[in-house]
Amino acid sequence: MFVNCCGVTKEYDGKPVLNQVDIAISQGQILSLLGPSGTGKSTLLRCIAGFENLTSGKVILANQDITQMPPEQRPVVMMFQQPLLFPHMTVLENITYGLKVRGVDRDEAIKSGYQLLERIEMPDYGKRYPYELSGGQQQRVALARALILKPKLLLLDEPFSSLDADLRTSIRDWVKVVLNEEGITAIFVTHDKEEAMIIGDQLAIMNQQKIEQIGKSLDVYNRPETPFVAEFYCNGIVLNQEAFIPLEKLKILPSKLQAITKGELTWQGKINSRFIKHGQWFDKVTLINHDSKSKKSTPATLELIIKANTNIDVGNLVIVTANTQDIYYFDNDAKVHQLNNKEASNKKASNKGELRC
Repeated sequence: MFVNCCGVTKEYDGKPVLNQVDIAISQGQILSLLGPSGTGKSTLLRCIAGFENLTSGKVILANQDITQMPPEQRPVVMMFQQPLLFPHMTVLENITYGLKVRGVDRDEAIKSGYQLLERIEMPDYGKRYPYELSGGQQQRVALARALILKPKLLLLDEPFSSLDADLRTSIRDWVKVVLNEEGITAIFVTHDKEEAMIIGDQLAIMNQQKIEQIGKSLDVYNRPETPFVAEFYCNGIVLNQEAFIPLEKLKILPSKLQAITKGELTWQGKINSRFIKHGQWFDKVTLINHDSKSKKSTPATLELIIKANTNIDVGNLVIVTANTQDIYYFDNDAKVHQLNNKEASNKKASNKGELRC
């Protein structure tokens, strides 16, 4: 692998903020790092960049151990939540600043700077100052400043968090295209699940200072390996921390309907609201009770977004059903297996998406 974090551990006053983190990334791949606040995502980036010393473990980049290397010598560039452009410098001067520090010939630096301005679709902005730019333009300049150094690894720490929703959507799509076209290896930290799916070729979910699961976004979504991943990243119902029912397997029926097919689980719920997104109607349903057949309780109240049954009015009570064959059970190794076919009886967990040092 091009990037390897092997047993990366960081402690403050004896308390771990990173605990035996293992990550492996292929060259040219983008890894989205997703998780709740305080799980160590930004700290991991800072350790890889060299801004924080490791308590134990090592970081290997392009077959070189960079664990003890000073940050200024690492072929790594980090982008932060704010663009952090120098206000007294022009856009071109900001972009070429890193080359100036490295002692690159001025004419060569300027030529490279204008090439990057073309690349970020801002060819006429070289003489402007940061205060004359929009938030999205400032982030484009910050990306150009990073790319001009030709880093082997680019670290992005929630770079779009300060942008409004529409601008955030457009610039993240643009950044994804640029990174792919340039063949940049990157780690992208975000709190946004949709953003993590769009940007990353791979997805790593952090919880309690560890990597909980790593793999392709769709694989993680369809086959969560732990109750936390199922609750945090996937859509559906987690039963007693033992099993998971995917959202797409749930159906909404009128509450007056009494005939329930054998082998179905049922919950009582209420349609609180209805909305349309991407041309599809969805109901926001609150589950009220537990499943009396399996005696596996849901939380006291659980809110789900389910494809709407428009024959039922908003505010009405409903029955939410699922077939027992569609349940995933978490086993003792925190992997999951499905119980509705012969493959499900084979307890050899598949680790295709899991990357190790």
